[in-house]
Amino acid sequence: MTTSEIELKQKLHQHFGAAAMTTPLTSPERMGRRIEGIDLSQTLNVDQAQLIVDLLDHFQIICFPNQDQAGFSLLDLERLANHFGAPIPHPKNYANYAD
Repeated sequence: MTTSEIELKQKLHQHFGAAAMTTPLTSPERMGRRIEGIDLSQTLNVDQAQLIVDLLDHFQIICFPNQDQAGFSLLDLERLANHFGAPIPHPKNYANYAD
């Protein structure tokens, strides 16, 4: 585990509690992590949101398993997505409107 990964793990515990953890998607040497112990239906504070963005920057792929699908709404997903910036349409979406 690199120094930056240790720091991210410490911040994860600091901002989300001891139950929050990361596990590799496949192997520790490859990109991608599961972020467990976080309830994304709850509003994130500024530090928590920044940590999620930092985790994505570091690991390139992140997923959040074990979310309450019955209680997780489109509004919760939109609120989470807004921390990553405004959506940008794919250029191919405009290709169908030429002419």
